[in-house]
Amino acid sequence: MDNIEEQVEEQVEPIKKTTRKSRKPERPARVPMGVGLKLDYKNKIEGFHYRWVQDRDGRLSEALAAYYEFVTEGGNKITRASGPYTLHLMCIEDRY
Repeated sequence: MDNIEEQVEEQVEPIKKTTRKSRKPERPARVPMGVGLKLDYKNKIEGFHYRWVQDRDGRLSEALAAYYEFVTEGGNKITRASGPYTLHLMCIEDRY
């Protein structure tokens, strides 16, 4: 019996590990969420602090009460979509 097992072992090739090649086309390196996705405003005026404020839970009222002002261009508030909310760009003088 041992002789038969030895013969079978000699005939069976060991299983070789192979590296699986990706079927996806090459693409640029992945950027994790929240990294490098900062909302920026290019027309900042020196001497002011800028921040994006969501239009929920009274945050706009709180910002206005803290002397923040809406940033406008051509008479329109600068806004960005953020899921179900809208972000409003607001600023305050650095002296505050």
